[in-house]
Amino acid sequence: MVTIINGEIVQDNDPRAQEFRNRGRRQQEQQHQRTQGSQNQNYPPVQQGGSIFDQLNDRLISAGFPRWNLGQSVVEPIVSVALILAVVLFGFHGLLLVGVLWLITQQRRR
Repeated sequence: MVTIINGEIVQDNDPRAQEFRNRGRRQQEQQHQRTQGSQNQNYPPVQQGGSIFDQLNDRLISAGFPRWNLGQSVVEPIVSVALILAVVLFGFHGLLLVGVLWLITQQRRR
């Protein structure tokens, strides 16, 4: 059998081929450890599930952004940030856009 390394055909008993195979195994083991949430502090554990908006909302909450109530609904921090951005970028029209979107999502939940 042979191994192709950088376009060069090398016999399996060649030290370069053995090193190439060992390097590939080490990389696979490291990737496996990272995805399994290993004890290695250099790599944070991989989070399962949730959308990017949920993750961003969780980070905003942990940073100290509060949830607040509007009637019987809880306004999440990500919605507050979107409201502020819409007002800054689009003014009153942005405020109307966020309000309409919020009303639509509230109607869907009921």
